[in-house]
Amino acid sequence: MRIYHHITAIFQGKTSQVFLLTQHFFRRLFINDIISFEDLMKEKVVGLLALIAVLSAVFGDFLISRYMFIRDMSPAWVEMCFFISYLMVLMGILAVIEWDVFLPDKRDYANLIPLPVKFRQLLLAKFASLFAFVSLFAVAGNVLAIFVFSYYLVLLPSKSLIEVFRFAGALALGFFAAEFCAFFSLILIMGFLMTVFKPRAYEVVSLGFRALVIMVFIFLMLAMITSFFSIPELDFLLKLKANDSPYLYLLPPMWFVGLIKSIMGVKDPLFSQLSVLAWISLIVLALSFFVFAFTGYRRQLAGMLDVKKKHVKYFPMGKFLSSLFHKVFLKNPIQKAVFHFFRKTIWKSAHHRMGLALHTSVAAALSLLLFAYMIFERQNLHEVNATMLSFTLIFYTLLIMGAKSLVDTPASLEANWIFRITEKKNKKPYITGLKKGVFVVILFPVFVFFVIFFVFLWGLKISFLHNLFSLFVSLFLMEVFFGRYHKVPFTCPSVPGKSRVHLWWFFYAIGFFLYLEILCRLEVFLLKNPRGFFVFYTVLIGFFLIFKFLQAILSQKDFSLIFDEKPPSVMISLVNPEEE
Repeated sequence: MRIYHHITAIFQGKTSQVFLLTQHFFRRLFINDIISFEDLMKEKVVGLLALIAVLSAVFGDFLISRYMFIRDMSPAWVEMCFFISYLMVLMGILAVIEWDVFLPDKRDYANLIPLPVKFRQLLLAKFASLFAFVSLFAVAGNVLAIFVFSYYLVLLPSKSLIEVFRFAGALALGFFAAEFCAFFSLILIMGFLMTVFKPRAYEVVSLGFRALVIMVFIFLMLAMITSFFSIPELDFLLKLKANDSPYLYLLPPMWFVGLIKSIMGVKDPLFSQLSVLAWISLIVLALSFFVFAFTGYRRQLAGMLDVKKKHVKYFPMGKFLSSLFHKVFLKNPIQKAVFHFFRKTIWKSAHHRMGLALHTSVAAALSLLLFAYMIFERQNLHEVNATMLSFTLIFYTLLIMGAKSLVDTPASLEANWIFRITEKKNKKPYITGLKKGVFVVILFPVFVFFVIFFVFLWGLKISFLHNLFSLFVSLFLMEVFFGRYHKVPFTCPSVPGKSRVHLWWFFYAIGFFLYLEILCRLEVFLLKNPRGFFVFYTVLIGFFLIFKFLQAILSQKDFSLIFDEKPPSVMISLVNPEEE
């Protein structure tokens, strides 16, 4: 009866609290609070949905088109399992990206606590919004792919529209159930972490877990995309089924293959048992959401409301090293202010921490894919080659690009007032402080990590020479990226679309591959002739000095720092503004 009253209230114009909260939470999944261009955000979502639909259709066609020439359709469940794996990985990536929006944040609590909203209504609305989110992306990822599967597996051999609709319905339910399982599994893990860890510890553990999951999922997605060029060997699934192997029960995509087969009426004990696992997983995940969300939200809310003062501990050795660092590395007070503003914002802002972790995870996934390729091709990892040398350049390049995008994203626009009123005539320390922050906070830890990593493969000498080469190249690349940067980091809103990546992405990709190819082959030559490093560093420093000289000539000497970047005018007027 309560559901009936909710429905009738909606049609009578008396929208229920749950419905309004669901609308609010659903919109929060798409609206970026940092960028104020809501219409552009909607366009990006529509473009992403279209891209997912086309990519899924192409992927499904690639997997299943061979059955156009094969009469036996029984092994098609193997390709179906592979496609379901793709859908689950895709939904997992979306879930990790939207991780922070799963639970109400401080602003939601501040707005909703004074209102007469019951906690169960809050959880129900949150569940409904997430369910709608999964449904939206499931429709985008499935609609064209279901048509492709139905065309090759049912329409061509049987010519029966009834069978096509029946098969399409089974696929729609199975695909959606798999995406629901992938999405809410990560929510279950999030609820578990929220319950086990205290709010501050949860932030650290959550960040590390998300970075790890993103790395694994992007690696899997890239591995699946590369399968477009070489058909994956999936015969092992047929062998496992022929031997009644219990390992099939450990593969979640197989559960939903069994669900699809059971809905279609296929009489197979294995698929029947797998379908039972699929239904159990869906029920457990739905119930677990409310259990862990209730306990986790309550605990996080208590941590948000319980404000405790931090007691800063000072260590004599740390104080001495800090003083030495400032005297040697940060002599100018403006450099010091910008450097620490950059450092503290990166580590204090959850959005910027996650942005840095995302770029690191993408770089790690690309490197892991190359590493797996070398193992698959049985190449000697202890031999110096261009593929292994590219790891560090990929990392440095993506991290510098990530740093450039992060500093353009303000943490809090109100923070720029202190830089506005203290702006100095000499602007170089502002940019220098930013570059030093990028070097110390982002690049140098990667340098240390890779020195240790390659020591175990190639020894200390080659590892140090290789990483020093990559670091010098990356410092020059950072100079190019931030050469005309006239802002204080995190203090100016960015203009979306200014870099026009959607127009020039092909040339950027070609340039990036040429950059890797040329530098890696050059480094292979230098490692065989170590004396050539001296010539290389001399030439690189010469290029750096020429670049700085040209920059000083072409750039404005007395430029002002930008705190309010505005988009370029779309309309072109023929009227002179001075004549009006």
